[in-house]
Amino acid sequence: MTVVVIGDDTGRDFAGTEDTELLSAFPTTNLQSEAAVQSPFLLRFDLSPIVGANTVSDSKLSLKTSSGSGGSGTITAKNVLVTWVVSQATWNDRITSTGWTTAGCQSDGNDRTAAASASLSYPGGFNTDRMVSASNSGLITNVQGVVDGGANNGHLLEFSVPGSLSSEQGSDGDRPYIEVTYTASGGGDPEGRLVGGKLMRGGFLTGGVLVG
Repeated sequence: MTVVVIGDDTGRDFAGTEDTELLSAFPTTNLQSEAAVQSPFLLRFDLSPIVGANTVSDSKLSLKTSSGSGGSGTITAKNVLVTWVVSQATWNDRITSTGWTTAGCQSDGNDRTAAASASLSYPGGFNTDRMVSASNSGLITNVQGVVDGGANNGHLLEFSVPGSLSSEQGSDGDRPYIEVTYTASGGGDPEGRLVGGKLMRGGFLTGGVLVG
């Protein structure tokens, strides 16, 4: 089996992740550049390096919650059903001049699925930044669909407090990532790790240098 981590955890190569928040307070403003985001939040990972005859056995989504909140709660990830462009998406529009069925990607069955693909629980505690993760059958099914050639529209994340850190976050290790375990057609495959859209085999990437 191959374990692939898709995200921007090393350096500032952002090729593996697209994300932006959708805020009703700024209905026509694209917020892709925000490092700390609020709900709702669009998130998509580049799965193209593993598209093909591969069988996904596990998929784990990880996010780092942002500080400044004393509450605990749940982050839900719902599969987005329509296309969107990260540099154009706003509360009103998914693509410039093309609106969501309901603003903020809020229409179940049209903009996003009614059921959550993943649910991430986060602890309480003021000024607590923590990485939270979730893996379940819904997320595996979503990833498998993209690997099989389906549309990759990512997820809509919704939460109350705290917020989450996006791929624009400057600190290494704080950005969202997804870990996918799969088996290649015809048998085993050497373990690999995808960092910033680049598949690294037989080692890991540190500061732009492949080690191992």
